[in-house]
Amino acid sequence: MILILSNHLDLSTQNVCKWLKYEGTDFYYLGIEYFFKVFKGELGDSAVNECLLNIKNAKVIWNRKWVYGVLDASIRDDFKNNVALSEFKAYCNHLFWTLRDRIWVDRMENIGVDKLTQLEIANSLGLITLPYILCTQKENLQQFLDNNDIVICKSLGTTVSVNENGESKTTFTNTITRNNINTLPNHFGLSFFQQFCDKSFDVKVVVLGEKFFPIGINSQENVKTKVDFRRYDWDNPNRLFSIRLPPDISSGIIKLMKSLNLKYGVVDFVVSKKNEYYFLEVNPIGQFSYLSSYSSFNIEKEFAVFLTSLL
Repeated sequence: MILILSNHLDLSTQNVCKWLKYEGTDFYYLGIEYFFKVFKGELGDSAVNECLLNIKNAKVIWNRKWVYGVLDASIRDDFKNNVALSEFKAYCNHLFWTLRDRIWVDRMENIGVDKLTQLEIANSLGLITLPYILCTQKENLQQFLDNNDIVICKSLGTTVSVNENGESKTTFTNTITRNNINTLPNHFGLSFFQQFCDKSFDVKVVVLGEKFFPIGINSQENVKTKVDFRRYDWDNPNRLFSIRLPPDISSGIIKLMKSLNLKYGVVDFVVSKKNEYYFLEVNPIGQFSYLSSYSSFNIEKEFAVFLTSLL
């Protein structure tokens, strides 16, 4: 049986589950919100027994979106539930440890590899990355900018989205130039700056084992998405298209995924005007349904087939 760890917000999970059901594959979906209620004793002994029995019978575990932040938002000012969540996290850590001999896609410790480590490993394996610095002073950033003309500032972690005073705020990649560097303070929190690439297009490669689904994104055609294609223009969406990866890039991706002990990931590149592929990062829990919807690939079906093949 396939055990799926996710949450109700993830569309990709829902779509893959539909294909698994269509193919008649035995699976059990365990939503983190539901399991938290089970843990707190809100749903009775029968729910506890059902969950534990299905977890015990799992041969393959798809660690899709087991995100505690989904729970944090709903119990922020509730002391009793915060205590319960702390206990829940500790219990889950032990529970997943007891399942360490199962086939994971992918293990908890492997999906948390940070962006800086990824860049260093990618470099060591022959994938080209753009120069970057970490700094806290405008003076150091100015020196980096003098050598690169334009640089970008981006988060080291995952995208953060919050609603503050009725306003939605999200972390995006932004450019730093000689024209706007003076708007920054002389000292700031440790920040990641990277050489800007005047790209031809973005590339996302959905990786399932050693099978690739490479997709180009014409982000340069729209001023909103030119620097960061996540600034979606729903009225004028970017064109997505299938591409053929250069052999050295395909080889580098395989080595990278093996080095990170990942079976699944969405690998990001930017392609320069000289057709050079620059590695940015790999997201072990990256979204893929929108890529599937706007490309020629049926990634949800492929994912269902991949998980079934591991049984």
